[in-house]
Amino acid sequence: MYSKLVSLGAAACVLASPAAAATYGVKLQGFVPVTCNVSTQNAVVNVNADMVEIGQVREFCNNAAGYTVHLDYNQSMTGAKLLVSGREIDLTDAGTVAFATEANAAIKTRDLSLDLAGVENLDNLQISFRISPR
Repeated sequence: MYSKLVSLGAAACVLASPAAAATYGVKLQGFVPVTCNVSTQNAVVNVNADMVEIGQVREFCNNAAGYTVHLDYNQSMTGAKLLVSGREIDLTDAGTVAFATEANAAIKTRDLSLDLAGVENLDNLQISFRISPR
């Protein structure tokens, strides 16, 4: 008789366990800060011809809404052309140009070069890159 009661008690515990577990839950929530960076493989390039190979630009941004990459340059570069993986972008006297826009988070590498044939004065040419989340 005692073993039957123990067996019935154990069976009742097994049957009751799923119902009890269904009443509990765990909610996990995390926050990831937005991080974006852009870098080049070359910090300095030699200008000894009209076409200057900047090399590859690596961009990373984890913003779900995307990002924009800009080239900032001094105004003496007005008339030059930025080539981004073969696509030409004219550099105006604005001193900045957006050359890449992504609609979501991404890691990209792009080949960049400058066509300086339209630049009159090749002294003191300066460029920098910046990336901004959207």
